[in-house]
Amino acid sequence: MRPLAILSLCVLAFSLLPADAQAPKRRAKKAAQKTRAQDAKNRKLDQPAPAKDPRLAGYYINLKTSPRAKQAEPVATTLPLSLHPHDQVALIGNGLFDNARHYGFFESLLHQRFPRHQLSVRNFAWP
Repeated sequence: MRPLAILSLCVLAFSLLPADAQAPKRRAKKAAQKTRAQDAKNRKLDQPAPAKDPRLAGYYINLKTSPRAKQAEPVATTLPLSLHPHDQVALIGNGLFDNARHYGFFESLLHQRFPRHQLSVRNFAWP
């Protein structure tokens, strides 16, 4: 039992050693970063700010003044969906359809079912 305890203490001591050995390197790296010259993003300029152009104010958009799309009327749908030649199919969903974009099983089945329709399939899924 005693050799097992000594062995476990040795393993514990050696496992902590690399963390202590890397600490001076990290301190030296932080000190080097502090002494570096500032980049252009953080440098203060002695020049005044450029004058504002009133013509650019016409391009300003915020939440209150932004244009809004008109409300669309809902369309009644029936199942099963009827697909016509050259229709565009949009897949809108969550992670299930997002993961399906890597494999194309659904698109393959759709084209097998309607081989002469020349369908266009877009995947707008977002996880």
